[in-house]
Order: sequence, then C-alpha cells, then structure tokens
Amino acid sequence: MRLPTSILTSVLLVGCISTPEYPYRAMPELDPKIEAIPLEVTLPQYPKYAAYNNISGWVHFELFIKEDGSAHKIKVLDSHPEDIFVRSALNEIKNWKFEASSTTQAYQYLIEFKTEKKYPH
Repeated sequence: MRLPTSILTSVLLVGCISTPEYPYRAMPELDPKIEAIPLEVTLPQYPKYAAYNNISGWVHFELFIKEDGSAHKIKVLDSHPEDIFVRSALNEIKNWKFEASSTTQAYQYLIEFKTEKKYPH
C-alpha cells in the first residue's frame, strides 16, 4: 500500500511545481500622441504553453510607420510575463498596416493576450 501513496504524492507535487505563477504586472499606459493606430491586423497565435497554463500577458512595442502604413524598426520595450508572448506578437505586428505617418516619430503599441478558457491540469 505504501508504493501507490508515494507515486500519487510525486504526481501531485510535480503537477503543482509545473504550474507557473506569474505575479500580476499592469500594462503600461500609452500616450495617445504616440500610440500607433492599426488599420489592418491579424490576430497573433496564442502560445500553446500560455493557453494550457491559463497565462495572460502583453507585449509593448516601439515602431516607426512608413508612408504606406507598414511598420519597421520594431522593438520590444517590455513584455509580461517576460518573453512568453514576444515571438507570436512580433510575427504578426510586422505584417500589420497602421495609419500612415509622414513623420519620423517613434510610435508605441500594446498587444494584450487574454485567455478565458480553463484547461484541466
């Protein structure tokens, strides 16, 4: 009888250890004067790891907008949780079209990732 109890204890501990805990960190507030306005977007793919673990987060970008509305010189300023959503967000934002700009001003944009779906652990 002792063996099954220790196996069950190990499985429960591994399950608890593998569920990540990320302290909440609020998204930065953007100044409306420098917030990029997207016109054509595709939704980023939600990372499987984040979806399975019910992790929400955001990625904060700095970018420049060309006269044709395309973004270039895209830079990640911050993200939360760190690096989980960056690749997915970058893969999409580089293809978006924004309100055109004739200035060389840097703009900022936030992509938020939220999961409502609860997956069993």
